Amino acid sequence: MLAKLHEDGRAYLTQNVLEHTGALSAFEQHLMEIAPQGAERYNHIVNAYVMGATNRIARW
Repeated sequence: MLAKLHEDGRAYLTQNVLEHTGALSAFEQHLMEIAPQGAERYNHIVNAYVMGATNRIARW
């Protein structure tokens, strides 16, 4: 029972991370079109989120 709850929690967290990553990536692309001079920063911010979220999933 506890193992199932653990896996359900990880699946929920993973789903949210994927949704947020998709949204952030789409917004990153939008920002690159309207303010391309910030492209490196946008990419760094999105990558930092993804790395942090991935680490949280791995620790779950």
